[in-house]
Amino acid sequence: MRKLILLLLGVVFFATQAFSQRIITGKVTDDKGNPLANASVLVKGTTTGTTTKTDGTYSLTVPDNAMALVISSVDMSPQEVKITSSSDISVTLKSVDKSLEEVIVVAFGVAKKETLTGSVGQIKAEEFKTRPQNNITGVIEGTMPGVVTTSANGQPGSGVSIRVRGFGSINATSEPLFVVDGIPYINGTSNINTDDVESISILKDAASSALYGSRAANGVVIITTKKGKKGRNNISVRMLQGFASRGLDEYERLDAFQYYPIMWEAYRNSLVYPVSGAAISMDSANRVASGLTSRTSVQGLLSYNPFFVANNAIVGTDGKLNPGASVLKYPDDVDWNKYLMRNGSRKDYSINLVGVLINQTTTYQWAM
Repeated sequence: MRKLILLLLGVVFFATQAFSQRIITGKVTDDKGNPLANASVLVKGTTTGTTTKTDGTYSLTVPDNAMALVISSVDMSPQEVKITSSSDISVTLKSVDKSLEEVIVVAFGVAKKETLTGSVGQIKAEEFKTRPQNNITGVIEGTMPGVVTTSANGQPGSGVSIRVRGFGSINATSEPLFVVDGIPYINGTSNINTDDVESISILKDAASSALYGSRAANGVVIITTKKGKKGRNNISVRMLQGFASRGLDEYERLDAFQYYPIMWEAYRNSLVYPVSGAAISMDSANRVASGLTSRTSVQGLLSYNPFFVANNAIVGTDGKLNPGASVLKYPDDVDWNKYLMRNGSRKDYSINLVGVLINQTTTYQWAM
């Protein structure tokens, strides 16, 4: 009887130990101090657990023999916390930067880079965000293998001609089809702000561009613009300044005061040593070139007199410019080098607003 009583007392003792429990409370926050809602709080090695409320707090009943809690949340590094005698266990989880698999935009949507069998090239915004470009086609220039670009003209802001699959037609255009956010784009590429572009994909082969039919015969340029992301309010300002100058030194040139005497000498020598016809003496040639005879003078040869002197008094018979011809009629009109070869300046300012209330990236740009 005594043994039976001892046995029953032992069972009661162990049962009491096994079912003895305690309540643990606490709060889960991120590394910035913001509360984490729906974070998982589990007793290690068991299925006993709970989730945090919207303010990051939790309350969990655990056995007395529980050793640790495992706390985790989406995009956060899980953390194991040892259970102590304290009934309050608050935890701060650190965010984890997870690299997503690289995907490429194709005609049918997106595809993983390693599973793509077609010929597709892609340029991301990080690759050209610091390049001063006024036209989106300038971004493609020199960055995409197998794509030929040529400058159409030197007009500021103009784009380049793109040849993805060579010349596809004799009479029709050889330009590729532009698709912006899934919609074929027929307006000028200068209307697309480079700050709004997230990525550029170029479909080169027939398989990748099959969805667009005959319009894609010359290839497809798919432009994906930036989108606003919920919970991420962001304002970014970009300022670019620069200058443009000649890459090669200019040849030495003659001004108006030097040009007339040189042309006078060349004309005089052609009269003294003609290729064909009769030659005349040096004195006669000097008089003819200066315009002192009825024959054509150097002024008649050049057809323009920029000086305040008569046509037959620009260059004397000694080959020197008339001292009275030192004042030009239109000095600004003959200084072409001043306007064509001057250094140019570039100023580009843009502001990007991205947030919850704005469903897409909006860019305000001023270019000077």
